[in-house]
Amino acid sequence: MENFATEVISTITEAFMDDTTTGKELTRDILGYLYHVTDDEKLGEQICNWFTKNNYCIGCGTELLSYEYEEGDDKYIVSLCPNCEKAEIEEGHYRKVEK
Repeated sequence: MENFATEVISTITEAFMDDTTTGKELTRDILGYLYHVTDDEKLGEQICNWFTKNNYCIGCGTELLSYEYEEGDDKYIVSLCPNCEKAEIEEGHYRKVEK
């Protein structure tokens, strides 16, 4: 059977996603539900990509925040979930980047 993962994601995002917070949150909630109930690897991967692109945590749906950390002389910016990665953030290795 043909895999329709791309079509499923497109249909959901086109039907529910708009510029409002409600539309984006509804799309996030629908895709999050699908991610947690599907066994389809391609669908899961595409949903994960949507969450990354839209800056949401795949685990809890919270908006990701930007943090800076240093490794030697290099500085990096990473996106972390303030809920799921709270312990890691509180260790003090990360500094929140203000928008």
